Amino acid sequence: KTPYDSNLSTSFVASDDVMKVMYVSGSATSNRGFDSVSIGGKDSPYKLNKMGLWQIVEHQIPVWDRGTFSGIVGLPHTLYMPDGYRSPPKKLKEGEKPEELLLPT
Repeated sequence: KTPYDSNLSTSFVASDDVMKVMYVSGSATSNRGFDSVSIGGKDSPYKLNKMGLWQIVEHQIPVWDRGTFSGIVGLPHTLYMPDGYRSPPKKLKEGEKPEELLLPT
């Protein structure tokens, strides 16, 4: 299998949301987008249109360059954040760098 490439998808829709996350092993910058996702193939009954996803566009995590995987699956980001956490990513102005998202504050 080849890694996911949003340029090859006919259903991918990009957004202006950008997020930078700091991990122990380094940082990763992601852009938010939406795509159709199915489990079990194109004709599977298990399909979701316009599923939100965060596509990693830049990172400083050396082990990711040596790995052989096409995605990282986890719990989705929500628009609601419990008390003690920062607000969700904001739209960046031109030239503005993504703020670092460190949880909790």
